[in-house]
Amino acid sequence: MNKTGRTYQLGTRVRKEFLEKLKRIAYEEELKLVEVLERALECYDERRGRAKNTDKKFSFPPEEELERITKYFADPNCKEINIGLTPNASELDKTKYEICQSISRYKRVNKLTPKELGKKIGINQEKTDDILFGRIGNFNLEELVSYTGKLNGHLKVNIDYDGELTRPAKQKTSARA
Repeated sequence: MNKTGRTYQLGTRVRKEFLEKLKRIAYEEELKLVEVLERALECYDERRGRAKNTDKKFSFPPEEELERITKYFADPNCKEINIGLTPNASELDKTKYEICQSISRYKRVNKLTPKELGKKIGINQEKTDDILFGRIGNFNLEELVSYTGKLNGHLKVNIDYDGELTRPAKQKTSARA
């Protein structure tokens, strides 16, 4: 609602423009909020019974609500944000992050709640949240690999030397005459 109490009805074009504006703001402030806000808007659409990318009118949340959400996720102590990887992340960090993403994908595909996932792996809620939000600093590689094993996952390692992918060596069979 605006200051006069009227609700703005935003079409798909205006909504996309708003998301672009949020992306610019997030980029300028070096925040990783855009994905969270995009998902929040998608959830809002779903709750209102609207399908994605339709021409139905979109009633946008009040400006105060958007400011409150932005402020909440901009807080450095906010734990509900996946901060991602830095551009200069080490290979170890990239591997740990990929494993966390794989476990998150497993949760999503199998429609598990975070609590159910934690129970299946055998860890508490805090550790489960750390995995789901990609907080790789809280884990060592062996720990994450053991969690994939508990989910019946199989880890494959590929090594890429400047674009040349190595393949596992074939086992030689001895031919006896």
